[in-house]
Amino acid sequence: MVETLSVENYLLFLKCKRTQKYLSIFRLQYRFSVFKFVRKNMNNFKFEALNDLDFAYLNHLSEVELAEKNIKKLTVDKFPGFPCRVTLEDAKVGEHVFLLNYDFHNVNSPYKASGPIFVRIDHPTKMYEINEVPIMFNHRLLSARGYTKDGMMFFADVFEGKFLKENIQEIFENPEIEYVHIHNAKPGCFNCVVKRA
Repeated sequence: MVETLSVENYLLFLKCKRTQKYLSIFRLQYRFSVFKFVRKNMNNFKFEALNDLDFAYLNHLSEVELAEKNIKKLTVDKFPGFPCRVTLEDAKVGEHVFLLNYDFHNVNSPYKASGPIFVRIDHPTKMYEINEVPIMFNHRLLSARGYTKDGMMFFADVFEGKFLKENIQEIFENPEIEYVHIHNAKPGCFNCVVKRA
């Protein structure tokens, strides 16, 4: 004998099916939202300028002592063009900067490196908020180099500075990358390190 559904039971059946459908959609939306939240927070980053205290000694060196250390004191004559590594800002015309060789990647790996940088010794280190990008990078062609916790290069790319934020977040999607160095692409000079936040 075949049982037939009453109208009331059939409507109840349809209501249950719709409820199950809505619950399935809700679960998918919830999981996607959690995924986006985790991914977004996993890719947070923070720019770190150099410590101004490491360069305070420069002010006490004579011209002879500066020359002996291959350090030059220059007067800024164009803007932009003299990116200060303790503020991650372009020094203004008329300001004084020191040009010196700096060990920016002092690690026990083949990628240990040093190179020339500009610093202003009369400016304190500028602190940046999470996911804040210094303005001076907007108009530069940049090179990004991603390193593992062992100081080995794992990633490298070149792109316009206006795309820096998106590129850093994409780089940090790779869990192997611990930190990123930002260089000026054409001269190759080191700018700063970007770490996970």
